[in-house]
Amino acid sequence: MSLSSFSITIRRGQRHLLQRYLIAQSLTTFTLLTLGLSLIIWLSQLLRRVDIILGKPDALWSLLELCIYLLPQTLSYAVPISFLITCMLTIIRLGNDSELTVMSAVGFSNRKILLPFLLLGCALMVLLMFLNTVVAPNANERMYGLIFKLRDQISTNLIKTGSFDDRIPGITIFIERQQSNGTLENIFIHDRRDPKNILTLTAQQALIDAVDNRLVARLRYGAIKHHRADANPLEGLRFSSYEYVIDLTKNGEVPRQQKRSELTFFELVEAANLLQFSKPNESIRYLARAHEQITRTLYLPFYTFCVVGLLILSLHHRSSIIKPVLISSFIAIFVRVVGFQLQNNANDSELFIIFTYIWPILMTCLMALLVLVPHPQFWLKRWLS
Repeated sequence: MSLSSFSITIRRGQRHLLQRYLIAQSLTTFTLLTLGLSLIIWLSQLLRRVDIILGKPDALWSLLELCIYLLPQTLSYAVPISFLITCMLTIIRLGNDSELTVMSAVGFSNRKILLPFLLLGCALMVLLMFLNTVVAPNANERMYGLIFKLRDQISTNLIKTGSFDDRIPGITIFIERQQSNGTLENIFIHDRRDPKNILTLTAQQALIDAVDNRLVARLRYGAIKHHRADANPLEGLRFSSYEYVIDLTKNGEVPRQQKRSELTFFELVEAANLLQFSKPNESIRYLARAHEQITRTLYLPFYTFCVVGLLILSLHHRSSIIKPVLISSFIAIFVRVVGFQLQNNANDSELFIIFTYIWPILMTCLMALLVLVPHPQFWLKRWLS
């Protein structure tokens, strides 16, 4: 129900109903925007990695795991953008429906209108801090661990018919054709990983399955030939059924290098302290990454003052909507771009880490001063109108 249908007079004790109304309107828009934007980011991240899963054992379960592990990182990107757009769309709608004018008429100051948005922004800031410092790093660690495991597995979809496939080091595979039921016809395998025992296998039919880090070939009606360095040049054996296993981990697995995005705030700080003397440049990068998990959330209160504060000053006076929207959008984007640049510089100099905190806090305080103090308000209204 529109606020313009309310009575002009309203008791002081009922003003919290209007604040709850503003929060409800904001949450509805914010939820829809977050779901839509998260879906776009989530799908783009997922499509980049789905080829790793194809043809792997338990592909459906691996896909489900990957989808879950991508959610925290997706939300950390989507929530700030959604909140910024939510503030803008909500205030524009309230202004177009004359609800801001009604609020001003019943005694609602700009400060009271801005308060619900500020509370929502601060709540999201705390939630994002926990998400960035704890949840997302742990989810990234599990996700990259899963990807590393899947990349070590052989995908049966990678083996193509009609061509020699030598992507497995030391092994060449040729398959003439594949039947509709998955049976392979006229297969050739040449295994030269052991120079002292080179194997050549041929078969009329075969089925190939990927099991963990092994490629299992179930061959029928063929022959196996050995070329041993200490024996006759060629030894052969015919078979009607033979199972040949290509084990890619017999020489041991290569340990996975952990990325900085997989470490929580305290793990990053601990790593930075350990590398402080041996690798000082790397230590600064770990420290910058740790503080980035916090500083990237400090812009949400700024968005409240920048967007809501500036738009309130103009829209409830029925001024043109285009100019204040463009100005508030430009200021928000400019401040955030400067923040990104400071973060990049923080990877090279520890001094800039302090500025990554100072910049959003300073801009928030400055914008709050401009939109809440009467004298700057007067000049802002003239500038925005």
